[in-house]
Amino acid sequence: MKLHKSGFLLGILLCLFLISGCAGENAEPVLPFEEPVELVFSSGAGAWGTVLELAPDGAFTGSFHDTNMGETGEGYPNGTVYLCSFEGTFSGIEKMDDNRYRMTLEEAAITSSEKGERIEDGIRYVVSDAYGLEGGREFIFYMPETPVDTLDEAFLSWWPLNYPEETRPETLSCYGLHNVETGDGFFDYASLYE
Repeated sequence: MKLHKSGFLLGILLCLFLISGCAGENAEPVLPFEEPVELVFSSGAGAWGTVLELAPDGAFTGSFHDTNMGETGEGYPNGTVYLCSFEGTFSGIEKMDDNRYRMTLEEAAITSSEKGERIEDGIRYVVSDAYGLEGGREFIFYMPETPVDTLDEAFLSWWPLNYPEETRPETLSCYGLHNVETGDGFFDYASLYE
């Protein structure tokens, strides 16, 4: 009887081992970095920007802000600030080649504690969408070695190093995230200015 129970327990342990092994083999690919990467979507001009912190498994958090001092009204003579905090997940991460990873925006949710708008100190604060993510479902993550001449010009228009073709670098030189539907581009500013 004791042998029977031992054999039964051994069988269960073996099954669990096999299941966990199979799950490991079928685990979704992760992005090719170990620590979260901070990516910024901004024109470099004006007081707006979206900052997104992307983890290797596709999860992300971030924030958006846009200050418009000229957008005034009754009770807010000092302008309007659009802002939000958000979180979400990219899924279906697929390696296209050594420089590109395709992924799908699975979910993105506003996490700001306040909703709607409020006026404080003569400024109107409005909780808005995450600019740069909205309107997109398919995204491509680029490695720093990605040749610039293979990239979409709409995406490159957001790149801080988007100089005239004769003087701009041959490779991206930083991580990039491309919203394929809108052409918007997030870039790893920290690497650009190290």
